[in-house]
Amino acid sequence: MNSIIFKIVDGPVTISSGVGGGETYYGKTGVGWVLRFGGLCAFIGAFVARMVPPTPTERDMRRRLGEMQLLGEEPSP
Repeated sequence: MNSIIFKIVDGPVTISSGVGGGETYYGKTGVGWVLRFGGLCAFIGAFVARMVPPTPTERDMRRRLGEMQLLGEEPSP
């Protein structure tokens, strides 16, 4: 997916600098777009993970935690 984003955003055009025969990449913003896409995927993944139902063990632990909190709120004699 990243290579597709680089191809779309940056394109095949490079600017040759006259000195040293190397290539310079002015105006290339592909890295920024790849990072934005990765962040968006992370948010979507976190949202989807919140919709997964808890396992029986997790339900039991939450029930026990609730019971412990109730016992902690009761005044001691």
